[in-house]
Amino acid sequence: MAFGVFEFAVSLGITLGPALGAALVSRSGMRPLIYSTAVMSLLCAILRTVGLHETSHQPSPIELASLNQLRLPRLRWFLLAAILLVCIYNWTLWGPFVSLHAEDTLGLNEPQINNLFAVGGLACMVASILGGHSASRFGGRNLLIAAGLCHVVTMVFWALAGTSPLGLTLFMITNMGLQIALIAYNTLLAQVTSRESRGAIIGLVGTVTGIIGGVAPTVGAYLRDSFGSMAPFWIALLAGLVMAVFLQKVAISEDAPRG
Repeated sequence: MAFGVFEFAVSLGITLGPALGAALVSRSGMRPLIYSTAVMSLLCAILRTVGLHETSHQPSPIELASLNQLRLPRLRWFLLAAILLVCIYNWTLWGPFVSLHAEDTLGLNEPQINNLFAVGGLACMVASILGGHSASRFGGRNLLIAAGLCHVVTMVFWALAGTSPLGLTLFMITNMGLQIALIAYNTLLAQVTSRESRGAIIGLVGTVTGIIGGVAPTVGAYLRDSFGSMAPFWIALLAGLVMAVFLQKVAISEDAPRG
């Protein structure tokens, strides 16, 4: 549930940001929007520094050099699934391809695209609460499979449906799917690690997924140029199916929390 509350707060900002951005772009142009974004980012960094407190002051008994103690072979399926998840959201909502498709194919202008993402953020707020409860009830692995598949499938259907009411509904659903998938991922990450090794593994997984996932936008851009605006969404659908297979093989740690 804690992951759901955190993601709810994030979704609130995601909802308000595009709506305010659309109004600011219409009245003042892009430059004030960039400046205000920089100021807000600095303010967030200051608030996090002041308000974030370490709750566990005990150092981990696992040294950085002792990678064998992390039981990495046991985590290989989870690591592969995590890499695919990072690629998926870079090919869909967190990458540039939704905005490009909305502008080039669907004919939306910048304020309309911002409003579209604001509606998606509103759906994410609802999904954050649902995701927190669902993760506690069904577990991170099962929820990540279901939500991940929901996200990639509805992403493709949204791209095909366009600006119709059905398309708007599908865009809300695909946002909810990704939001719940992220909550499920964080839950599963806690479930596949022991308390002693969790910090080291989170750092390792974040580094590996960041490096490999960083290539995803380039791959998506190449596919888009070669096969059209829908290509990043189709490859995300394929990645979602493969991720579901990998997640079925993930082993849960014996001392992992249940939700």
